[in-house]
Formats: sequence, C-alpha cells, structure tokens
Amino acid sequence: MVVLLAPQSTSLSGGYLYNQHLAAELPADRFMYLQLQHRRGDNMPPQPQELTGLGVPTDATLLIDSLYFSFPEWVEELARAHRGELAMLVHYLPSLDPTVTSDSADTLRRAELRCLNCCGRIIVPSTYMKMEIQRLLGLQSPPDEPQAAPRRRDPARPARPAIHTAPPGTDPATPAHEQSGYDRGGQGTSSGGPAGLQLLTVANWTAAKNHRFLLPLLAEFRELNWIWRIFGQADEHETLVEEFRHTAEHLGISGRIRIEPQISPGEVAHHMQAADVFLYPSLFESYGMVVAEALAAGLPVVANSTGGIPEVAGPGEAVLLCSGPTPTALSEAWHQALQSVLTDREYREQLGRAAAARASTLPAWPDTAAAVLTALEKDK
Repeated sequence: MVVLLAPQSTSLSGGYLYNQHLAAELPADRFMYLQLQHRRGDNMPPQPQELTGLGVPTDATLLIDSLYFSFPEWVEELARAHRGELAMLVHYLPSLDPTVTSDSADTLRRAELRCLNCCGRIIVPSTYMKMEIQRLLGLQSPPDEPQAAPRRRDPARPARPAIHTAPPGTDPATPAHEQSGYDRGGQGTSSGGPAGLQLLTVANWTAAKNHRFLLPLLAEFRELNWIWRIFGQADEHETLVEEFRHTAEHLGISGRIRIEPQISPGEVAHHMQAADVFLYPSLFESYGMVVAEALAAGLPVVANSTGGIPEVAGPGEAVLLCSGPTPTALSEAWHQALQSVLTDREYREQLGRAAAARASTLPAWPDTAAAVLTALEKDK
C-alpha cells in the first residue's frame, strides 16, 4: 500500500491537482491519498503514531508531498518511527524560486536535503527536476548541519534515493480549432472579432508567476483590439494584485484587463477553448501543467523558457519560448513574440495546430498514475 500524505488545503495548485488525479486513477487497495490536518497551536502535522488512527498501515510506503519540505524534523521523525519505506513526491523545490534571497535559498536547500535524505525513492514531474535533485543531493552539508535520520530500507539498495520521473497528464480534449463552427481569432482580422483577441493567463498570484511583467509589453500593443483575462488565487493580502492594478491604470490599459478568481479545472478548460492566446510569464516551473493544458486546447502559447517548460513544449514550435541574458533582452524577446502572435492570424492558427500535435504526444493521467505506482512498488 502506498499512502500519499499532503497538508489539508482547498488550493487548486498544480501539485494538489496532480495528487487528486493520482487518487482518482489508482486502485483503493494499493493507493490512499490522505490530506493531513495540522494541529492547532503549533501548526504541525500529526505525530507519526497518530497516522495509524487515520487508516495508514504500519508497513505502508509513505509518499510525502514536497510541501513538507517546511517540516524537516517531522519527516525525520517519520523516518525513525515508521516501519515502511519513505518516498517524496517533489512537485517543486522552493530553493529554486528565483524570487527568494540567496540566504533564504541556502536555508531552504538545507531543509530539502534533510527531507530527501530520509527517503528511498523520489518522484519528480520532469527531467529538469530530476537533474536539479541530483545536483542538490551531490552537495555536501556543512559540518554543523544536523544529520538526517537513517531511513529504513534494504541494505543492498544504493545509498542515494532512486529518482523516478512521472510527468503530469493532460485530460483528453478536442482542440478548439477542430470544433464544429469554430472561428478563433474573429472575422479574419489580425486583432480578433468584435470582442477582440482573447488573451488568457491561469496562475495564482505569487511573485514567481510574474504577472506584472507583461503590462508594459501589452501597453505597446494598445492599438490592437485585445482583452486579457487572468484567473488565479490572489495573494494573502492582495499586495501583488493591487500593485498590478496600479501599474495597469498608470499605463492606461486597466480597461482591457479582467482579474478573475481561481476556477475549477473544468472551467479552465472552458476558458481555454474560448481564448486566442495563452500567456505565461512565470519565472520558474518544475514542469508547467497549465502550459500542457493550453496545448491540449490547441492554444498558441507564449511563455518563458524556464525550468521544465521547454520539456512540455517539445522540440517543435508548439510554444513561443522567450529567454534573454538580461531583463531588457527578455523583454525584447517577449515583444517580438507578442508582435508575431497578436498581429498574424495565420501564424496563430499554425501555432494552434502545432500545440494540438504536441499535446497528443504528452501522457494522459492514467499513464502518470501507473508510472508513480510502478516506481514505488518496484523491487518490493
């Protein structure tokens, strides 16, 4: 039995959606998804001995969500107390977030190492993340760092945890350009129909998602007819949202932008079918699930070439990937990409066809779930 442990949350982040798909696809006699309610007062997860009362078999393989990087002492206690094997499902390495300071990144890396060194197996969403964890595990902890508890495993196994890749799946979808009566992009004009080009971003409001970066770029195309809709959970105090609104008003384009709340996966798919272009300025992604969803909808995508996104994009031209050695160079790359995709309907249609073709090669959720379970049950 494999038991996936994650903190209780109502979030619709990519990691939680991944977890939910695993639970939906895998048989209940071999897999359990348990969202743990943290204790009041100290906000700590339940003690290891409490897991049995929650239905966790004493010899189960515990697959620990990477949100528990914030609780290395708890993971180490699990390694000491639990009879079964420990594994980690690493959706994200916080230390790789480009918006954190170098000192914070060092602290995060220490916590990540403590957790990973408790585990016999690690599941990651991309080859990029596999390489980053291999690099992380190759680092030597400073002498004064606390040593991770020894993990329970067969002595014949190698000292380092085995790392397995299980890319997120995509739900089957009919790309919009294949739907009956579909006319993405309006009445043959480059700037869309009467409602204008429908630009779409789906991303919760964090600094790394980089929403505000696009505002001065889109302001340069104010002569075109477009509307930008953004769906996502606001930051805790809505500081980022308010800064975004203020900048949009200063640039004179606030009337072109619709800031919407977080929506369900089904609603995301609906809005993707209605959109013309998907914009994703995120500074870091371990994979880029929402980019894969946009490809499945046959949407032209413009995104930063960062983290695992190039893996999702593939070797062809399904995604316009932007990069640059300096902020100015990156802005210029985005300007060129937006110039192409906003003004040339034929090019958008070409990108949409390439997107759908690429999506057909990506795994479905049953493939992802099978890969996870196979990796965790191998050699048992």
